[in-house]
Amino acid sequence: MSNQFENSHFLNNFWSNGNAIPVDVIASFNVNGMVKPLYIRIANIQYKIETYVETRTARISKFDCTIINNDRLMPIICLYYRDSGKWMLERY
Repeated sequence: MSNQFENSHFLNNFWSNGNAIPVDVIASFNVNGMVKPLYIRIANIQYKIETYVETRTARISKFDCTIINNDRLMPIICLYYRDSGKWMLERY
């Protein structure tokens, strides 16, 4: 079955130049600096992040997430660059 993300001209243009695209993410931050991604916008569609597992390096938090797309759980990988506050979606 075709995935609407794969058919997106917007995403294909970014991915032709690399393996990650900038995305908007709504996240929660606590006083200890922990980050919890809540929603992500992909190709102008907002998705709730259902689950995530965080892996941290010195500068980057990698989130292995799941979202619901067309009534199916879909894995995605989000990167949060803590020094700049930018979010990127890795190609999946």
